[in-house]
Amino acid sequence: MYIPLFISRFLSQSTRQTIHQMLLSYWWIGVCVLGLSSWAGAEMLEVIGKWPACRLCHVERLIFLVMGVLSGLRIGAKKWESTVGSTMTTVLTWSVIVTCMIGFLISIYHTAIQFHWIALPSFCEIPKAGTFEQFMALPSATCDQWTLTFLFIPMPVYLIFLFENIAFYSWHFSRVKTAPSTH
Repeated sequence: MYIPLFISRFLSQSTRQTIHQMLLSYWWIGVCVLGLSSWAGAEMLEVIGKWPACRLCHVERLIFLVMGVLSGLRIGAKKWESTVGSTMTTVLTWSVIVTCMIGFLISIYHTAIQFHWIALPSFCEIPKAGTFEQFMALPSATCDQWTLTFLFIPMPVYLIFLFENIAFYSWHFSRVKTAPSTH
């Protein structure tokens, strides 16, 4: 409530509508780029930067990939909606929303493990390796370690808010129809 009142003091109604239409137009492109670039960036951090990642980090990374691909497919389905039908666009929209909500729940779980609010699950423990191949197959960190932080806060905390906001705004922008241009 305060943010719209604050913004309305500085921006006219037509400017606010223009900004909203621009966000509506580019939202799915942004979700696609964010998902694919986050996945690629995390892969490069681990492979090239030798930054350790736990199994839940890998799952969250996979969710970014799925989110990016699904939103890219949604962009294509929307562009060829006359051919594939509006049902495909709706299914892909809800697939992105559900994927983000799954990421939201996994990030909450990951955060709880990292802050030691719940015990380390058995799938996160690093077992003893007998052979070199077994050693190479092991993850490089356990889920209760803070593997990547920003401003001393582990990344899963940020992912909670990121996944939640992407799901909410994807739902919001899927319900809003674009207004016809007045030009």
